[in-house]
Amino acid sequence: MKYIITLILISFSQFTMADNTLRFSDYTSNLRVIEIDNTQSVVRFSGEVEVSGTIVFRLDMLSETEYGEPLFVDFIPAPNQTSLFPEVISGFYAGSLKQISLLNTDELYTRLFGSESEHKSREQRIAGTLRLNSFSTRVECDSRQYSANLVSFSQNDSVSAINRQPIYGC
Repeated sequence: MKYIITLILISFSQFTMADNTLRFSDYTSNLRVIEIDNTQSVVRFSGEVEVSGTIVFRLDMLSETEYGEPLFVDFIPAPNQTSLFPEVISGFYAGSLKQISLLNTDELYTRLFGSESEHKSREQRIAGTLRLNSFSTRVECDSRQYSANLVSFSQNDSVSAINRQPIYGC
């Protein structure tokens, strides 16, 4: 009986370990894997990428008509720019890259919209060209997430405000 239970456990562990192997899409930037942390399901890359798209600031809801500082800052690459980034196409929580959580953005909202700006919209979007580094992917809340540090941003002329219901993480 012990032999059968041991065989089942070995088979199960081999199955789950094989399922954790990540396979990335082909991509055209100079990003290279520098660290794989299996304990936290994180893969980190080195290199910089210059990419165009839209930054989305999702603001904290203070009341029905007022919003505070950004809670989330995401970047949505232009459709022809997603091929610059590796996407997990098979393995543990495979998921396409739809947006990249931006880190290192503490002063960006204030620089773009001013410190005394009226926060009357749930979401602010601004198009431009970004330089990103420290790209990584991880699993959070049972889904594949992508993130990067913002190095620089040059804005296009378009800014839009969107008043949507609050968007929360998991």
